[in-house]
Amino acid sequence: MKEEVIHELRDGDSATVEVARAVAAAEDTPLEDLPPLYETIEADALDALIERGEDIMVRFVYEGFDVLVTPTEVRLGAR
Repeated sequence: MKEEVIHELRDGDSATVEVARAVAAAEDTPLEDLPPLYETIEADALDALIERGEDIMVRFVYEGFDVLVTPTEVRLGAR
């Protein structure tokens, strides 16, 4: 990955599913080949936080990416 990847979240989207989709797309790998996201972050808590807040950001590392999730987008940056 050469530059930051931004994946838009729309109303009703699950943040955890969109993180997995964004990483799979950036890595050009099938979703099922990625390790479960719950091994990195509590998926239900991530979804609940993102669904509730307008001014919230959650940052963590997954599959070598610096992941930033807001209510409107998932950003993947190189580590």
